[in-house]
Amino acid sequence: MRFYKIIKDDSIIGVISQYDFMRYNNNKGFIAYADEETGQFVQCNDKYYTDNWLRALDNDNIKTEQAKIVSIDADEYEVLAKAFET
Repeated sequence: MRFYKIIKDDSIIGVISQYDFMRYNNNKGFIAYADEETGQFVQCNDKYYTDNWLRALDNDNIKTEQAKIVSIDADEYEVLAKAFET
């Protein structure tokens, strides 16, 4: 399992796992789950975020915010996840 933290404006705003990566299926017109290689954005706290290393999203209907999505280890993920629960 891989984990990530999302950083926006120099603040950590959330944590996600590899299961939070998504892509937009242009042919069928819906959002689908993806892996890190095919993902275009991630979902965290009911918002969508993208980073430069993700695939480009060529759909104006999906509103994303630019953020840094940084890989972290399981220990850091647990600490941050608990901090966001409180």
